[in-house]
Parts: sequence; structure tokens; C-alpha cells
Amino acid sequence: MLALGEDANREVLSQPDLFKTGGQILKGPKGSAHRRLRGGILSLHGDLHRSHRRIMQPPFSKLSVASYVPTITQLIDQVCDRWVVGVPFDMYQETTLMANWIAAHVLFGHEDFERSVQTCDLITAGLIWMFWLANYRCSIVLQGPR
Repeated sequence: MLALGEDANREVLSQPDLFKTGGQILKGPKGSAHRRLRGGILSLHGDLHRSHRRIMQPPFSKLSVASYVPTITQLIDQVCDRWVVGVPFDMYQETTLMANWIAAHVLFGHEDFERSVQTCDLITAGLIWMFWLANYRCSIVLQGPR
């Protein structure tokens, strides 16, 4: 299910007993970091969700988010400074790079551009691999024996 717009999201997100996440990617091995990440707050419900949300809330407060603005602005400027007037470039690739660098820096604390990009590239590659495997697995199941 895809919920677009404020009203649809409110309806889906406010009824956790009716709308549950099923997961779009492989679960991963028991006890693995992958399974812990996949089973995060978006897949929790009820008291457990509320408890985890309270723990996670401080970095997402207005004051905390406002404190990220100077860093995010600096990171955007650094990526844009690489662009050369008159030289074409792939805007999707550059904005993805920018988003990954900001996420890596804000979430992981990396100040090294290359290391931040490598971290996000690994996460992206892992997600692509898991989606591919999930789809491949489904196609095998759908085809059945010959």
C-alpha cells in the first residue's frame, strides 16, 4: 500500500492494528544487524512503538533539527562547489550524493567526505541487493516447477 497526502498518511499511521508493515525486503539471518535494522521503529506497534519513539524523539525535536542547518548548508555548498559552470553533469547522481553525504554526516557523524559516501553507498548497495533477491525469490515461487 502507498499512502499519498496528509489525510491518507494520517489514516494509515494512526491505525496500527489495521495497517501493519509486511516488509519489502528479506528478513536477514537471526541476530544479524540487517534484521535489527529491518525490524526498526516503523515495524513496531503499540506500547513497544511508543517506548522506542520516546527514546528516539530528542534528535528530531525542532531545536535539534535547527542545529543541523549550518552543517547541512555547509555540506550542500561543498557538493555544489564541485560543479563547473558549462559542464553537464548527472543531477540525479549529484543530489543522491548530497543526500547520502548529509545523512551519513548527520546520522553517523562522519566528517570525511569519502568515508561518508562509502557508508551510504554500502547501505544503498545492500538495499538494492536485498530487493533484487526478494524479487528473484518471488519470481521463482511464481514460476513453480517446470
